Amino acid sequence: MNDCKHWILRVGDGENFVKGNPRSLWYVNDGPKYKTKTFLANVQPGDKLWFLQKKLDKELPDGHVIAVAEFVSKNKITNEDNEIKKTLNFTGEEGGVCNIVIHYTKLYNLTGLNLYTRRKRGATIQSYDNVKAKLPFNLPDEYEKIVFYSQITNIM
Repeated sequence: MNDCKHWILRVGDGENFVKGNPRSLWYVNDGPKYKTKTFLANVQPGDKLWFLQKKLDKELPDGHVIAVAEFVSKNKITNEDNEIKKTLNFTGEEGGVCNIVIHYTKLYNLTGLNLYTRRKRGATIQSYDNVKAKLPFNLPDEYEKIVFYSQITNIM
């Protein structure tokens, strides 16, 4: 578990993330403005993906961690992927038109936890190593606690 990397992925309001969850997928854009290049070049099977929801309530802190999962694979979006995206009824294109699909497994639904990064902004995807000094908790330590105290749900 210590050899894996931890990545933070922003999922906007989380609605499309929840819609894509039954198929264990998330879409990203590999364009330069989205700052996903490092992630796409370095992510490996088994790495941990932490999904952050934007601030929805002004009374709550920023960066609500809504799920953590294990990375499986990534690939360019095919026509079949576009059809799947349509059937999932994704709304808006807040993150732009996506051209990469991320597959994950072993999802832990964390929406019931008060786990907030308190990060207002940042790249679409960030390496935990690059931001750990700015976070109020240690993601690898939190992951071990989550695995110990909860069960894989694979559903949001």
